[in-house]
Amino acid sequence: MRQSISRQGLSYRYTLDSQVLPHFQGVGMNKINHLMIESVRNHYLRDGLKSKTINRVMTIICLIIKFALEQGELYQNPIRKSLYLKDEAKQFSYFEKEEIHALLRSSRELSSFPVLFLAVNTGMRLGELLGLRWDRVNFNSNKIEITRTLHAKGILQEKTKSGKARYFPMNENVRSFLLQLKAKSSGTGFVFTNQNGDPFNPDHFSGRNFKRACKRAKVRCLRFHDLRHTYASHFMMNGGTIFDLRVMLGHSDIKTTMIYAHLSQEHLMDASKKVNFGVFNEE
Repeated sequence: MRQSISRQGLSYRYTLDSQVLPHFQGVGMNKINHLMIESVRNHYLRDGLKSKTINRVMTIICLIIKFALEQGELYQNPIRKSLYLKDEAKQFSYFEKEEIHALLRSSRELSSFPVLFLAVNTGMRLGELLGLRWDRVNFNSNKIEITRTLHAKGILQEKTKSGKARYFPMNENVRSFLLQLKAKSSGTGFVFTNQNGDPFNPDHFSGRNFKRACKRAKVRCLRFHDLRHTYASHFMMNGGTIFDLRVMLGHSDIKTTMIYAHLSQEHLMDASKKVNFGVFNEE
């Protein structure tokens, strides 16, 4: 948690110094008005910045104004209407079935193989996978309890991104694979370890281990997070429901899960046949 807060703090500091303050040099707080702030937003729109970045600029400006109001440096809020932009539609990539087979087949001898195998079969986030310990794998109930996240510098956080624990039911392939892996496990308690028997470094895994596996398999070098998209995409294309997928992925808001909804459209043709009244001509 400390690591994620630190990164967010650095991000906001950079935005303040490089994208906010330069627009208000020499301008007193009581001189700032709505049009001035709007011009900052429009400047970055013309520069082609992403809406997420522009909204961060607007957030910092709003926080500064709020503080000035609380301190009595401003007596009236200069912002007349919301200056936030709508979030851009999320884009995602995923591996085709042939690519998944090639990736798993060619990486069997790599220490990263178990991580890749579970990623495409569960859709778990990288930090959740690398932070998984054997005390959260229940072979009696056939469930994986996802409660931890491994961050950079080995910081193991006792919660997931959503802040809520979730359970993932193991299918027979996943259960069998984990049983074999447990028989060869090191004494660290972590399910996934590198060649030295230590937990993987989250900072290095995506950029090194995963890219190496992709190059070896001669498949597209997507992001590791796209394995999560891969699981979700194939779940929907194989007839899964958006409500079950939300639970599997641990999304707190179903709107996040809805980006995969369109992938099931071609499979609705068979579902539409479940109600099929014929047309009869009356004599």
